[in-house]
Amino acid sequence: MAYELSKLDPGEISTALTRSNGQTLMVLMLCNRTPAVTADADRQQVTIGLRNQRLNQMSEAYLSQLRSNAHIVEK
Repeated sequence: MAYELSKLDPGEISTALTRSNGQTLMVLMLCNRTPAVTADADRQQVTIGLRNQRLNQMSEAYLSQLRSNAHIVEK
């Protein structure tokens, strides 16, 4: 199964796999790929990454609020 999945792009299907000595055809679909998780990532790196994601979300929300409240005057 892993070999068949390695050949697929997201959203593609494969019908090359069978079960029960070739009596049952399997349909395999790759929905999405995610980056491999490293086992050696320490808690501090994960904490910093999550904090940075949250700060980015907050800054995007604040920027969106500033844009919606802006009054542009053309002369």
